[in-house]
Amino acid sequence: MGASEANEERLEDSLIPPELIEYIPEEKREEVISRIVLQEQYSGPLAHPRIVAGYERHLPGSTDRILTMAEKQLRHRVQMEDRGQQAAIERDKRAMNRGFVLALVLMLLSAFALYLGSDLAGFGFVATSVVSLAGVFLYSHRSMRQELREKRDGLQHPAQPPELPDNSTQSPN
Repeated sequence: MGASEANEERLEDSLIPPELIEYIPEEKREEVISRIVLQEQYSGPLAHPRIVAGYERHLPGSTDRILTMAEKQLRHRVQMEDRGQQAAIERDKRAMNRGFVLALVLMLLSAFALYLGSDLAGFGFVATSVVSLAGVFLYSHRSMRQELREKRDGLQHPAQPPELPDNSTQSPN
């Protein structure tokens, strides 16, 4: 491989669009390209298509492997979210069943205390059960609203990437 072929390959692999390279005089291309700093930002579940094409060019079949890996990751993430939702549903069902049993026990105790003639204890059990059920309902309703608010805020204001340090303020060693 000759020097001109190596330069052509280097130009092809550069991130500078070919239509811009055409405007650089032939004798200055090497120097200009070595000094150009190109910053590009891309966000998505996969690498930028140009990067994926580079992988495919150097390792044929890698695009399919990358896409397969991304698909597996997506299936895994969806499966984990489903498991989390099912666990939350089961937890809520258990909590409701326990609350029902507790309320039933308190009501039976209050009925039994009233039957025995202890008005104060009977009404105390009734008041305790009503207040505790209302408290549980209000707490769960408030925490559910808070969780929905946090999710909504997270969608409106996604996390920002960390700032990169500015190298221009550093002194040379």
